[in-house]
Amino acid sequence: MNWTAESYVSASGEPTDFLYETDGDLLVVNDADDRSLVGKFRLYYVDVERAINNGMPIFDVLDSYAQTVDYYDALFGVNAPEFSDSLMKTLNDDVFGSNVLILDRLEILPKYRGRGLGLSVMRHMIERFAGGAAVIAIKPFPLQFELESSREDGKKWKVDLGLSELSKNERNATKKLRDYYGRLGFVGMRGTPFMVKASAWVMPSD
Repeated sequence: MNWTAESYVSASGEPTDFLYETDGDLLVVNDADDRSLVGKFRLYYVDVERAINNGMPIFDVLDSYAQTVDYYDALFGVNAPEFSDSLMKTLNDDVFGSNVLILDRLEILPKYRGRGLGLSVMRHMIERFAGGAAVIAIKPFPLQFELESSREDGKKWKVDLGLSELSKNERNATKKLRDYYGRLGFVGMRGTPFMVKASAWVMPSD
């Protein structure tokens, strides 16, 4: 994995000070030490504990990005800054701490699919970035049903991913993704599109 992250010093304190975005490329290295692009990823770490200590509303933190604000009601809602009753019930109260890791995107190029690489990468993302997080959350959504990108590089990348060749049945494709992530211990939150797991849970073996 090759990633970048940015952090800014703010004298006044901004919601983005408590939400850390990390994105990057997934690379495979061969015996000659040559690197080939396998895919891309993006995740967000929500530093809930530091936000609470600084008097920053959790909604404002998650509202910093369009990709994270939809998680607010399911993870916190009226209980904010504590976790929602629904989340605690889903995780059987096995939650220790307040921080959240959101796994936002995982994109694998066609030639590398079908090898279990996605689960291996997801496992590594959790092991590498979930330190200090109480909850790990994800929204299984088949990328072929996203709105068309207006950026030329985004359009090219969508073509490279071969999304037009994937299933046109959104319901079946979403279920397939949910079953896929369930193999890492993620469970669905009733009445929401999200899946979660407690970081205290041991991930199932391959």
